[in-house]
Amino acid sequence: MNERKFIGTWKLKSFEVKRADGSFVYPSGKNPLGYIMYNTDGYMSVFIVDENRGKFNVDVVPTKDFYKTIDDSKKALAFESFFSYCGHYEVKNDALIVHHLELCSIPDWVGTAQERIYKFSANILTLSQVTPSATAMLVWERV
Repeated sequence: MNERKFIGTWKLKSFEVKRADGSFVYPSGKNPLGYIMYNTDGYMSVFIVDENRGKFNVDVVPTKDFYKTIDDSKKALAFESFFSYCGHYEVKNDALIVHHLELCSIPDWVGTAQERIYKFSANILTLSQVTPSATAMLVWERV
């Protein structure tokens, strides 16, 4: 199949969600930052960050003690502005890839199989997730 086409690093160009009513939402802003990586060993990882993600403005050593020093509202904003997961992947056919999540910033997604419709066009990879209420579309460019 198309496993080899996925291998490499891809930079996020756009992330939009079209709702059932036809309106659009941009979950990470109009200019989100992100990368998705597919390795030859069958593992992948993805990181998406809001375009205007705030900072804690402190020296950071990521320990539990450090996080206790940060205001809860700043922690909530940091969580809301960052999305990530990793695990192994399998290309099912010429239109469907499945990400099997082993770690995720959303704990409920750990252990799930996230199906994505894919399409290649030159150096562009488009991944879509279709639900009854919306369609999410992420456009990635090969780095």
